[in-house]
Amino acid sequence: KLVEYESVIVCGDLNTRIGPLTQKMNCNDYTYSNIRDNAVNSNGKELFAICQSTNSVVLNHLSYDGRTLGGNLSYRKGKTWVSEIDVGIAKGQALRYVSSFNIDQSISSSDHAALTIELKLKPNDTESLIIRSSLLGSNATITDYQKPVKSLPHSEVDCERFCKYLETVDPPTMWDLHADVDNTICNVNNEIFKTANEFRKPIGNTDTL
Repeated sequence: KLVEYESVIVCGDLNTRIGPLTQKMNCNDYTYSNIRDNAVNSNGKELFAICQSTNSVVLNHLSYDGRTLGGNLSYRKGKTWVSEIDVGIAKGQALRYVSSFNIDQSISSSDHAALTIELKLKPNDTESLIIRSSLLGSNATITDYQKPVKSLPHSEVDCERFCKYLETVDPPTMWDLHADVDNTICNVNNEIFKTANEFRKPIGNTDTL
């Protein structure tokens, strides 16, 4: 995929120890510091060659454009952290979207630390993201952007009348396997908010229930 696409981000357990090889990557616009794992294995050498040939960079311990990304030993034996084999890679313009990257050792249920990454997209990138995420399969696809549902303090609503009304309304059903779940949820939320507004208490009578 690094060869096929112009902008790619890959993160995970690559079983790669690249260590000081990051210092040799061919770009003067970024640097690496505070490297915790100074060992290099065969996977690390291969990853280094791939990055060099695809205009990709390792995210662990990377400093660029005024930002410094994190990194740490990510694999442990027993209670001792021994190597950094969980790695992030960004190719081409994808790097500009990475606002933070880190290795979190606070996870106690695994022999691997948690790899975390935060991406910040510009509004005009959303449509492109939806299209590209669809390539990952329906479970990972962003279907649409929904504005946050408006809120209404419960203390302003006549809850008794509101609940009695809801008892008379049939709940939504979705027998159609191809129904738009997100749209249905949005419609239900909007209808509940609209109904709650209709049963608002008179001004001055907003005691907390």
